[in-house]
Amino acid sequence: MQHEITKALNVNKDLQLHAAAVTNQQKAHLHAIQAKGATLIRSTMPTAPHLRVTNKAVCYHERMCLGLSPVLNMPLHCKCNEPNGQFASNPFLALDCIQAKGTTITDRHDAVKYTVAKWASDLGARVRVEPRKLHHNRRKCRRCTSFVECKTCRRATECESCGNCQCNKRRPDLFIELAGSTYTWDCTVRRATCPSHVDEASKGIEKVLEQAEREKHRTYDRQAESIGATFVAFAVESTGGFGAEALKFVKDLIALGAKVRNVWAPRQVVQGIYRSVAIAVANGNADILEANLRACRAWD
Repeated sequence: MQHEITKALNVNKDLQLHAAAVTNQQKAHLHAIQAKGATLIRSTMPTAPHLRVTNKAVCYHERMCLGLSPVLNMPLHCKCNEPNGQFASNPFLALDCIQAKGTTITDRHDAVKYTVAKWASDLGARVRVEPRKLHHNRRKCRRCTSFVECKTCRRATECESCGNCQCNKRRPDLFIELAGSTYTWDCTVRRATCPSHVDEASKGIEKVLEQAEREKHRTYDRQAESIGATFVAFAVESTGGFGAEALKFVKDLIALGAKVRNVWAPRQVVQGIYRSVAIAVANGNADILEANLRACRAWD
């Protein structure tokens, strides 16, 4: 009876929150904090080094979930000096700053990548990080003179006979071989309330992650097909939410790992992967925000 009462109260509160969300920004924020896995950052116990969240990361994450600015005394403008770089309208602009994409944003991406690579290796997989020369027909194009426009990337020409193109030479983050199954894997971290994603995110929970998965598949599906692999688009949100494909991949990874070695306490392993990724995202967010705020204050 108590369970049914609590469930009814939660449903009623959820309806009230959705009714109060009027703008696309409010709807996108609400959907982001309700995505699967969004509560892992605050519910994870720091029982291991890879599960420890810094004090700054906890503070930034809670303020982001509550819709507050990262700090009270925010600078006026981001260091990128872009026309839309004012913090008043986009307090967490640092997580999308174009100048951070080669530094702290890349570090956050790599943290997620190496976290999954470590877990896959522990489960018995053979993992290659950013593998080269995956396309079997790469040399054939050097002797072929029949080229047409690439239907995948639309920005280059491809060999009409073998389909090799510049977009097929891109490197996924991971190449995983486990129990007879082969995967090419690439991850992305999206922020639902980013101006470029807010319209899509306002349509429903995990909509922005579904969009990210489609974009990744357009880029890497053809390459994976050429080598007989399955491509996995591992999309997560900056608030800790997981995409449907990421959730399925973790479950498949555990099932395949059980075939080649004894997996002790599969539930703990599954939770360990999810929580490790969520913690990597939270700590990465903190590093991005700290570096951006320091640079903005120096720039001011």
